[in-house]
Amino acid sequence: MKKFKILFLFVVFTYPYIASSQIVNMESSRKENLIGSHLQINVGLNGSSGTVDRTNYSLEGRVDINSSNWQRFAIFSYKREEKDDSITSNNTFMHLRGVRKLSPLVAIEGFIQLSEKPLQKIKRRELIGAGIRLSPYKSIKIGLGLFNENEERILSEARETVRINSYLTNSFNISESASFDSTLYIQPDVEDFSEIRSYLVLGLRLKISERFSSIITYENIDDELLWVLSMPCKLDKNQEIPLAQYGSSNIGQMKTIYRNGLGLRYGRNMQAIAGIHFNYSLSKDFWPIFQNIEHDQRSIEDFRSSSYMALVRNFKRFGWLVLYLFGSSPAFSKSFASLVD
Repeated sequence: MKKFKILFLFVVFTYPYIASSQIVNMESSRKENLIGSHLQINVGLNGSSGTVDRTNYSLEGRVDINSSNWQRFAIFSYKREEKDDSITSNNTFMHLRGVRKLSPLVAIEGFIQLSEKPLQKIKRRELIGAGIRLSPYKSIKIGLGLFNENEERILSEARETVRINSYLTNSFNISESASFDSTLYIQPDVEDFSEIRSYLVLGLRLKISERFSSIITYENIDDELLWVLSMPCKLDKNQEIPLAQYGSSNIGQMKTIYRNGLGLRYGRNMQAIAGIHFNYSLSKDFWPIFQNIEHDQRSIEDFRSSSYMALVRNFKRFGWLVLYLFGSSPAFSKSFASLVD
């Protein structure tokens, strides 16, 4: 068993990282040791007000109906984010799964999954699938099956594919206070094995006390990387560069139309350049206190305006330092130059 753990770790850390964010790690949502019926509902609301007003809503629910031979659970999640009068995120997720244990070694399972992200690249995704689940060891689970996938994307037609669903998950104790969890998904298209999706999740759980533990998680997502340069990477044709979507409200649509006009005038490639935008704003309660410290006798409006102008002058004086410290564009792609008229 110890040799298998070492081999598994070696495979995990040397596996070629080709990951995809379309894969949802449902292994972390299983509660195989939970028996009986359980219901869980979480409601969240938070926001902030200032130069930019933000409001976030969330509703999450879960139902578990488990027995010695059955594991059934349903998960629902709705999250909405608003910025000023625009909707920046409006996501819905639902997953239904049933697992029937045939023996201590073998189980069969089926699932249905729906996700909607109308403001992102994949607007809607529907999955339905089934497979077998093997437990060769207590800490190791292996899954193999098929699922049908329907995707609706913003910039392309709806797509339907059939994929193999395979996964390997392993959890073992490193010491009395530390455990290591790892899950690897591989989902090739049955008609085109070169079109493969994979997803790797590594987790280290550190037990600090009987009621408190810390989890360090690493997720490998190859198609969503943080681009560290302010100049874009390789670009396609101007019209294939997507416009930012801000929701269906009048202000949101107006922002998208405005950026479409900028694209027609300057080219969409110019909008792909990342910049730094500064907002300086101090609360109204600050100014009387600061005016009293400065022993200024002017009206509060004149004092505030004068102070803001002084702030702007100092920013222009030292603004070059921001670019020197944080600017990161020593070169740019030839594809960008080819799109410049």
